[in-house]
Amino acid sequence: MPDSTTPDSQQKALFAELVLTLSSSALQQLGKLATAGSPQRAANLEAAQLTIDWLEMLKAKTRGNLDAEEEALLNNILSTLQLAFVEAAAPPPAAETGGQPGPAAAAPPPNEPAPAAGSGGESAPTKA
Repeated sequence: MPDSTTPDSQQKALFAELVLTLSSSALQQLGKLATAGSPQRAANLEAAQLTIDWLEMLKAKTRGNLDAEEEALLNNILSTLQLAFVEAAAPPPAAETGGQPGPAAAAPPPNEPAPAAGSGGESAPTKA
């Protein structure tokens, strides 16, 4: 039985495999995927940025030579990785770090005294 794969289809498959391999590497470097043999996820933002740069270079060097499917794959992966990089590089919210709210959030405003219990309308009138 003759081989039905053409050189073009082999090239398309190799291109997709390369892009997906680099994508997986970047996701591991961003701490989004566990590395092989270790359940822990550790981020290495410098390595992730380099991998994303490689994909951007690949996009620039192949501009005009990709079919629509290859171009869409590369564009979608780059967008996903760039968003994941921004999320990984951003500092976590205070609630996730276990930090306490700042003094401004914990204390009442300094210019507004708390109403006295049972004041019976003795407080100063407010403007409407």
